[in-house]
Amino acid sequence: MRSCSAAVARVIVLLVALGKDPCSDNTGAYCRARAQLPAAIIRRLTTDVADGCAHRLPPRWLWKRRHVKRIEGTTVSLPDTPANQAASPPAHTHKEGVGFPSARLVVLLALATAMVTAMAMGAYAGTETGEPALRRELLERLEQGDVVRADRCYGSYFMIARLLELPHRCRCPLAPLPGR
Repeated sequence: MRSCSAAVARVIVLLVALGKDPCSDNTGAYCRARAQLPAAIIRRLTTDVADGCAHRLPPRWLWKRRHVKRIEGTTVSLPDTPANQAASPPAHTHKEGVGFPSARLVVLLALATAMVTAMAMGAYAGTETGEPALRRELLERLEQGDVVRADRCYGSYFMIARLLELPHRCRCPLAPLPGR
């Protein structure tokens, strides 16, 4: 409920800043409408906004006139619903019937804007559900000249080969990260 209140508050601030009449601060309609939005639309809006911002950045925000993208992965806990239990059961280390469903999440993050430019999510366990497998879904979102930064989980021959096979022939200089 707090996220609904925060979202409505941001809309009210925006409307007032634009010199328009504020909307109602009742969150009920907003929450019901948000629940009707398919996840695919939210994902598309997120990446479209991130892309729009990235293409309007002042050059001084870039590193050597290049966009730097960070690949980062994590594990998230999902609401305990039958659908989530079926799609992504709790970790195998939990006793049967105990624990929330878990999922892996890998994002491509634009460092200049701190915006998510792509995201892949999958089950916590099973074939092709690890971070490197989910990462493959994100690589097509890279643009020519992008610099990719990732931790050692992603530093493999297969990652380098895949980057070199991208349609725009990504040329990624390889250098170890400081302190690694």
